[in-house]
Amino acid sequence: MSRVRVIGRGLLFCLGAILVLCAPSSFPDEAGQRLLFGIRAQVTLDGVPIGGWLPPEVSALLRQRYRLERAMPTDARLQVGSGKVIPARRGLEIDVARTLERVVRARPGEAVSSALIPIDPAFTERDIARITRNIGDYHTWVWGSEERLHNVALAARRLDHSLVMPGELFSFNEVVGPRTAAEGYKPAPVLVGQGTAMDAGGGVCQVASTLFNAVLAARLEVVERHPHSRPVEYVPKGRDATVLYDSLDFKFRNNTDEAIIIRSHVQGRNLTIRILAPDTP
Repeated sequence: MSRVRVIGRGLLFCLGAILVLCAPSSFPDEAGQRLLFGIRAQVTLDGVPIGGWLPPEVSALLRQRYRLERAMPTDARLQVGSGKVIPARRGLEIDVARTLERVVRARPGEAVSSALIPIDPAFTERDIARITRNIGDYHTWVWGSEERLHNVALAARRLDHSLVMPGELFSFNEVVGPRTAAEGYKPAPVLVGQGTAMDAGGGVCQVASTLFNAVLAARLEVVERHPHSRPVEYVPKGRDATVLYDSLDFKFRNNTDEAIIIRSHVQGRNLTIRILAPDTP
């Protein structure tokens, strides 16, 4: 029984105790090559007939399949708002060398399956479960009408359970989304210059400002922040952050080496935002 290995563009094969390197210039004609070195008759690879194929042809097929069929792993995630954990999934890729070895060794008529290598995800449900240590929090009192309180609570729910990976840029507008009646927001006072006006989503800036202060407490990198046109009642001067969808955003970067989670909720009229990091082992 011969054993064949692809070496560059040549073939290294073993006949009993004799090891032979066959260079392209010394190959017999194609029919002779397939007779000497071809895959045995009626062998299949994952259902594809490859009897008589030369090992370089099988190798080319495997490398093409490796590129097309490689399934990368997906990390575990949190569903923003609900906190539902979306499990991680392992990936798979073809082990070209092991599969080629299986094919070359296959007996006539044998059905060969590709050897697969699992690829583990980098971030799993267990990693999410470890994120319980408070590294920064802030509390503000929600003043004003019931409509304003409704808007603050709604934005806080949409912010809750946000998972921010190391190096990731967090955008308040992207996560919370547009503040419109269609999204469930009610008309409430908003600052316009030195005056006020009624607009859907009035009060959402308090959520952005509370998050801004929690981010400062956690010593994360603030990337974008805009002040109001005048001081606001719920945070000290210079510690506010106004937001306007598609215009003014609050952004920060997770400049730590580990994932963080934002927890945000309203109890009564108290808005609390906490930033959590993995617990120390």
